Amino acid sequence: MKIQGYSMKCSCHTYITLYYDGKFVHCYDNDLHHDNPDKDEYYTEHIIASIEKRTRMKITDIPIIGYVEDFDGMRFLYGGFKKGSEWLNRNQEQKLKAEI
Repeated sequence: MKIQGYSMKCSCHTYITLYYDGKFVHCYDNDLHHDNPDKDEYYTEHIIASIEKRTRMKITDIPIIGYVEDFDGMRFLYGGFKKGSEWLNRNQEQKLKAEI
């Protein structure tokens, strides 16, 4: 089944690849770093902001290719390393709780 619109996947718990209609758009590398943390665009917060700006969608609304666990270990500027379920499923969990 081909996903229409934007989708993303995470490889090696480090690279987030963005697709549109199954075609490559951009790959974000969470493993690189800049000496000045404020200018480091490789932290997950910066990657999320870039993806949301490009897609005009919330990161939690973009379909995932693979498993949410593939996003475990992403490096955050504030909070260190986090599991994908801690930041990717937040809105989905809130929606489920609201429906119950």
